[in-house]
Amino acid sequence: MTVLITLSGVGSSAGPTFNLYASPDGITFTLFAPGINKTALEPGYTATVPDGTTDIKVTSLGQCTNSYVATVGVIPTTTTTTTANPYLCALNDVTIGSQIWTACNLNVETYADGTIIPEVQVEEDWRDLTTGAWCYYENNTANGPVYGKLYNWYAVNDPRGLAPAGYHIPTDAEWTTLTTYLDGESVAGGKMKETGFSHWNDPNTGATNSSGFTGLPGGYRYDAGVFDFIGIGVLGMWWSSTEDNIGSSSFFRYLSHTSGVAYRISYPQAYGYSVRLIKDEPVNSVEWSEEPYGVGGDPSGGFYYINGTVEIIGDPVTLKASVYIPDNAGPGYFASGFNIWLQDQDPNSGSSRYTEVERPRDTLNVASSQSLILPAGNYNFEVLNSWSGTGSGGSGGIVWTQA
Repeated sequence: MTVLITLSGVGSSAGPTFNLYASPDGITFTLFAPGINKTALEPGYTATVPDGTTDIKVTSLGQCTNSYVATVGVIPTTTTTTTANPYLCALNDVTIGSQIWTACNLNVETYADGTIIPEVQVEEDWRDLTTGAWCYYENNTANGPVYGKLYNWYAVNDPRGLAPAGYHIPTDAEWTTLTTYLDGESVAGGKMKETGFSHWNDPNTGATNSSGFTGLPGGYRYDAGVFDFIGIGVLGMWWSSTEDNIGSSSFFRYLSHTSGVAYRISYPQAYGYSVRLIKDEPVNSVEWSEEPYGVGGDPSGGFYYINGTVEIIGDPVTLKASVYIPDNAGPGYFASGFNIWLQDQDPNSGSSRYTEVERPRDTLNVASSQSLILPAGNYNFEVLNSWSGTGSGGSGGIVWTQA
């Protein structure tokens, strides 16, 4: 049969591509359309699915790998439309201080490597777990699109990873960084809660959501397998990735409808709480085999040459050229070249980077200013300096420094 699938209300955190799955019973899903671009889904994507399909699952493959299941309820050869819920991580990531957080709760059912995380509904089965699992609050699938899933800490700590690439489960210290930036735990909770009473129960004390965190009261599940007795609307709880010193409990944060506090506490790892993600910080590393700095100083003038390798990881590195002149140097001529090329490329090819800088003869402090921006990669490099000049202190030279 043929279905028309449209995607709406999805922000930049979702996608840019999606996997589409079909199910005959709402339980077992089979991939039928991998890697469909958001631009194809938003105006409407026509697809052929197995006869008897009752549910279609749309899973984001981007920063937020959330899923939404839409009921089709059609007969063969019928065309229908399924529209993804706006809570498919529709909210963009939010920057709070120096950190970048997702603005919705995690709603994935696989680890980062694609392995299925089991859904466990039965109380006794949940109670006996020592491995990762998830559930919807009160096993009600309608809670998923709004509040996400509840995960035990075994899923949070699984080495296969619960977060997609570029994100991770926040540590206890990273939660503290957040609440400290928001002026401390005593008031941070109000700044993290969604305002109003669409999801939070009255009185929703102190809620301003000035941080943009948009914390929702998704409830929790006890380690014994039962759900809390007060229901959704009262508490929101989020795991950290940090164990306490007991080893069988881990830290989490929770917000309450009757308080503006962001509470920090540790509970047993079999509890089921919501999960938020934080964006990885850039990793930067620059390793020079030789310092790429050429400095003149021979009173008779001369030539200076160094070469080596450099590995750059993360953000680009900028090298700047400037003139080095001893106090008693006379006029002279300085020239320097910096040649650098990727190790798997020919240094004489067009991909080679080469820049020159010089100080004209008979001037003291004038040099043509140059800079060189080096993206991440493994390079060979060479620095060639030449100089001639007068003065007992020598003529100085060109200095290349890392900005």
